[in-house]
Amino acid sequence: MANANFECVRGPGKARVFVAGSFQPNGAATTVSNVKGRYFTVAHTAGANTYTVTLADTFNDYDAIQLQIQSPTLGLQVQVLAEPTFSTTKQFVIGLLDSSTKAAVNDQAFQANTRIHFVVWLKNTSLGANY
Repeated sequence: MANANFECVRGPGKARVFVAGSFQPNGAATTVSNVKGRYFTVAHTAGANTYTVTLADTFNDYDAIQLQIQSPTLGLQVQVLAEPTFSTTKQFVIGLLDSSTKAAVNDQAFQANTRIHFVVWLKNTSLGANY
């Protein structure tokens, strides 16, 4: 553990929180490998090559989701596939796609240097968008 005092992340607006994490694809298995981060779980849908991230709690809304893939394989991209439902199912779905065709790629086999990263900025208030 770092021997320092840390402040909370701050930004415009009130009642904002973030959840960040990463994981490694694990072929056709429904589980993923080497999950880093807290407050979420990840499930893989084999064949479709999608990853459903489920948060531990509901949130009223979100401001942004940032995704990134770390991979030695060229031509891969990640994107959010549908409107997230943090107020009900607590989920968003990540698709792993071919960057040229935008089609789902085959189930990504485990590779030590492949990892999907995400950050979700969430609103923990029911007040309007300008709050």
